This record gives sequence, C-alpha cells and structure tokens, in this order.
Amino acid sequence: MSEPTSSRRAPRIVAIDDDPLIRRLLESFFAEKGYALATAADGSTGLERVQRERPDVVILDNVLPDLGGLEVLKKIRAFDRHLPVLFVTAQGTSRTAIEAMKLCAFDYLPKPLDLARLEQQLERALESRRLMRTPVQLESIAPAEPDADFLIGRSPAMQEVYKAIGRVALLDAPILVEGEPGTGKESVARAVVQNGPRAGGSFRTVNCADYDAAGLDVELFGSERLEAGAQVVTHVGRVEQCQGGVLLLGGIEQLTPAAQSRILRLIRDGEFERVGGRDTLKADVQLIGVTTASLDACVAAGKFRAELYYLLRSFRITLPPLRERADDIPLLVDHFVKRFSRLGGTLTSEPVRVSSESLALLASYAWPGNLDELQSVLRRALVETKGTVVASDFLLAAIGGPRAETAVAQSGTTDWRRFAQGRMTDGSHTVYADAVAEMERNLLMQVLEAMHGNQARSARILGITRGNLRKKIRTHGISLAAFGSATVEAVGDDEADDLPGDAADE
Repeated sequence: MSEPTSSRRAPRIVAIDDDPLIRRLLESFFAEKGYALATAADGSTGLERVQRERPDVVILDNVLPDLGGLEVLKKIRAFDRHLPVLFVTAQGTSRTAIEAMKLCAFDYLPKPLDLARLEQQLERALESRRLMRTPVQLESIAPAEPDADFLIGRSPAMQEVYKAIGRVALLDAPILVEGEPGTGKESVARAVVQNGPRAGGSFRTVNCADYDAAGLDVELFGSERLEAGAQVVTHVGRVEQCQGGVLLLGGIEQLTPAAQSRILRLIRDGEFERVGGRDTLKADVQLIGVTTASLDACVAAGKFRAELYYLLRSFRITLPPLRERADDIPLLVDHFVKRFSRLGGTLTSEPVRVSSESLALLASYAWPGNLDELQSVLRRALVETKGTVVASDFLLAAIGGPRAETAVAQSGTTDWRRFAQGRMTDGSHTVYADAVAEMERNLLMQVLEAMHGNQARSARILGITRGNLRKKIRTHGISLAAFGSATVEAVGDDEADDLPGDAADE
C-alpha cells in the first residue's frame, strides 16, 4: 500500500474491538502507514467515535461487551449507508458472514487477523469510499435452524461463498448456483432463500433431468386439456405453486429449447401459459438455477440460450470442490460423525472420534464425489469400526484404496502442535485425554509393526496382558492384518505372557 502524500488528508479509520492487544496492534500498524486511527473498546463508544470522526473505514469486531457487532453494523447503516465496514470475527460461522454481508459489510475478515489481507482490503475500501464521494459526470452534461450453522466450513473458499450468499440474498432476481456434483449447491440455494425477502414464501425444486421434454413443460407450467362433456381439466404447475416464493431448477442445463424460451419470458415479463391453455397468466416467482455443467460451453455449443445465460450469470455463486478446501475436512468430519452417531449409524454407544492419521488421509484424497462421497465413506467406516476410533484402514477400505496401516505406522509420529491447535480451534475440552489416546495408538502401532502383529510379544514389551492389549486394539480400531501373518497365536503363548495381577486389567 502506498503511503498517503502530505498534500492529502490522512485517511481516518475507527477500530472497534474489545481486545486491547488487537487495538495496540492496529495502532502500531496504522501509525506506520500514516493513517489517523481512533479506537473503541465497546459498541456504544464505537458508534460515538464513528459519528464524531466521520471515518473513511470502520474495522468492527463481532463480539463486544455491550452490543453485538451485527447490531453496531445496523446502527452504522442507519446514518451512513455507504461507509465501508470491515467486519472481523473469531467465530467464522456461515450465519455471521451472511448476516454481515446482508448488512453491506465491505468484507468479512476472520481472526487471527492477517495484516496483509487487512491492508489489501483496507486499500480497496478506501478506494471505494473515494469513488462514492466523487460525482459521476458525463461528457457535455452538468452533474446533477435456530442458531445452528447450515453450512460447514471456515476455509477462504467457503468464506467467499458466505459473502456471495449475503450479497445476493436481498436481490429479488434470478440467481445461478454452479459447482461439481456433491458440493452442496441446493444447501447454498436454500441459504439464499432463508436470508432473502422471500424466506416466508413457498420453495419448490424441480430436477430438469427427471423429465422428458413434454413432461418438464407440464411440471413447470401446468396444463389444460378438454375432456368429454367440454370439461376443462387443469394441472397447476410448479411456477403457479411458487407464487410469491422461489423455484429452484436443478440441472438447468437440461432445459429443452422450448422450456428455455418459456423461462426467459417468465424472467423478463413475469408471464407464462399453461400447456394447452390460451390465457396468459402472471407469476411472481424468483428463479434459482443450479448446474454442474459449464453453461459457457453449453452456450458455445448452441445448447443453451445466451440471453437466458446472461440473465442468470449476473448473480452467480460458484461452489469450490472439496479438494480445494481441505482445511474444512476436520470440521466436516466432526459434523458428519456426530450426526451419524446421533442417528444410530455406529456399532458403539460411546462417542467416536477420528484419528489424526485418518484426518490426514481424508485431507489428501481427491474426493471426486465431494461432500456426498465424504458422507458415504464416513458412514461406511463408522459401521465397520468396532471401537471408539475411526482408523485409517477402515477409511481406506471405504474409499477403495490399498491398505497402508504399515506405512502410517512407520512414520508413527503426530504433529502435536497441529493436533493441539486443531482441538482448541474445535473448542474441545478433552485435549489431554485425546492426546493420551493418540499417543497410545501410535505406540501400539509401532510395537505391533516391530513384532509383525504378534500380540503376545507386543504385550510383553508393553508390560501389559495380552487381554488388555486386545482391548486397546479394539478401542483404537487398529487392524492387525497389515502387520504380518502372525496374528493367530497358541494358547500357551497367551497364558505364558500373563503377568501377576493381570486379572485386574481384564
């Protein structure tokens, strides 16, 4: 960012954050840039500073001791609709991001603050403010669920999706949602509806690929036919059923040319006719098109009308594939495991967790089926897991890849810094117990690999009974098949290796 010149007024910034460390960091950062900074530790003081200072940009924290950040943002909008506000939060939930963007926040920044990104967005915000204050002149013309998150993910790619939802939600216009199969396009479409002006209206979905040409026209627009006795039989289509609401068209690239023409007229004029009918009807319907295809390619191939495409793509949300948001996999895994456990999708009544090796495996997989495939893999692994830990060999079996327990065991190390940070980020209150379990599992795998799966020898080295070892193997979901062929041992070995006091361990 370039330094402000002495001939121009230094940009004024107000930062509202209750964390004194953040305020000092921003004071030092902006002092180096030559900007004028005023700070406030609570929402009420911040609002007074904004009204008094008339800043160029506001940096607003979401969690404040008196007023919520969203409430402060609403009050700022009441007296300055165009003031750029950089909304900052450590929570990173989709609902917060969407609500902030609906209130026209300039951008949404997660904590811990990335100063490089803050500087970049601040520069853009200042330029936006400058343009708002510059009169536009033309040549020769004088100037005149409750609190539950409905989308999972905190990665930069998903943050962009949340912001896009917030931007388009208040627009009563056609919207296009695109992405690979299984990326959650319908969930995003529902998020748009739930946060928009038609949230209380009807919401209907039609998958265009489920109908032939004639059937799709009838399903969408209804039909009229004359039966014996001059009786008119009317079928009401989805468009009429969605009066005042939203119609989602899945697989919109499958629309026939005739249906595309009808949809185009519906968008432009709000009019349509039933199939076989003569009367022109009015419809107040917002359309959301969903596609896995490249509509650009469909237009180029003459399979999709350019006019309809241009209307849809004006407000477009593109979902990232799962392979481009690997940072979200631990959150998604935790969400799905808890959900499947709650629905009875496991063979144990105890809480089930996923080992760090398993999370690394899931993060490295390409996921061609995206979220749908991840759910399927986890569901299968949970059904096959006999203990309380989903191990990597179960996941490899569910994915369909080769077993690689030995390779995992050879590394046998856990990135403890990443492990602890991940658990703390997830809000865990059992970090110590999780770490002990992780250490124990790695140790067992190391010893079992060295003993080629021989449980009696492994138990002797570990100083525990074989029965206790078997119990730990079950608890951690460790498969012995990958450690060699010595997995069935003589009864004499088992008895010989029992140590005094073993009964208490069984």
